[in-house]
Amino acid sequence: MERVLGGDPARIFVIGHPRGLGLHFSIDGCRLLDHDDRALQYLADDIPRLNGDGTHAVCEAVSLLAVREALRSEFG
Repeated sequence: MERVLGGDPARIFVIGHPRGLGLHFSIDGCRLLDHDDRALQYLADDIPRLNGDGTHAVCEAVSLLAVREALRSEFG
């Protein structure tokens, strides 16, 4: 992951469809907290909690590198 993230591994850019809505880009304020070969956990803009009231700023995403490797393993 550090190889891909380059010089500032703490700063990431996130592209997604939060809560199934339209395309959303998170460019500022995203900071990498933890990662493994499959997923990233990061701080982002506050989003509504799935359960209960309030918001939180921690998100998790599947790495596109993991998706690419899974497709390569499955389909060659």
